Amino acid sequence: MVEQAKAAGLACGLLTLTLRHQLGDDLLAQREVLQGAWARLRRGAPWRRFADRHGWVGEWRTLEVTHGASGWHAHLHAMVIAAELPARGGEAYQWLQQRWRTCVQAELAQRELPTRMTPLRDVGCDLREHDDAGTYIHKLALEVSCEGGKVGAGRSPFELLASAGDCAADAALWCEYAAAMKGARAHVVSQGLRRWAEALPPMEAEDIGAEALLAHARPAFWRKLDRTGRAAWFAAADRGQRYWLDWLRRTHGEDAYREAIGDIAALASPIPELKRAIARMGA
Repeated sequence: MVEQAKAAGLACGLLTLTLRHQLGDDLLAQREVLQGAWARLRRGAPWRRFADRHGWVGEWRTLEVTHGASGWHAHLHAMVIAAELPARGGEAYQWLQQRWRTCVQAELAQRELPTRMTPLRDVGCDLREHDDAGTYIHKLALEVSCEGGKVGAGRSPFELLASAGDCAADAALWCEYAAAMKGARAHVVSQGLRRWAEALPPMEAEDIGAEALLAHARPAFWRKLDRTGRAAWFAAADRGQRYWLDWLRRTHGEDAYREAIGDIAALASPIPELKRAIARMGA
């Protein structure tokens, strides 16, 4: 989608919207404030004028949640497609930052939540060009974790789940996350972006790319994994195909490793590491 947007002369950006948070803040309250403030952001004549000015096509939004020293941190990411993005630091950009802050303040007041959750204007709203925004949003929506990833960003929910069997505190955090996220949608695509995408010509198979399929599990194998095992599977896949294959061999044995290589080779064009593995096996 991003490549098609760029080919049409459109701009692609990554929009990040946050709240201020601290240890002890309720995750469900954060989620509800974010969702309510987002709805306010895109409502009314001021937003329509902003969108018309920049040829705003639409956005693909997801909610990211981490837990760290300052407690739960929920924030929104959105892949934005528009004719042009507002210049960073310009009048329109500052308007967008202030509007987000105002929308958050309104939600906090309506829900009788502390005003300290209001973000600083220059921190709470960030929009910048991002050629790989679609991949980033998809990764977040899957809630996969990456050991050794973003420094200081806290742990993802699936990292909490992976250690829940050995740590009662992490098990409690996972249960809190599951309760707060009940009913939440992983992906939300705006009507404008949906209409634009539906009008695009279908992509040919060769245009999708050799690395479209990162990992694969047969239904019988997947059913054998418990929650911790599935979290570990996602965490390994998130570190790349080579790491995932090595993890599969170490954890589930040679037969599972060979089965995975054969499946990926049959389903998608393998990346160089997988090609060499197939060659070593004499496939």
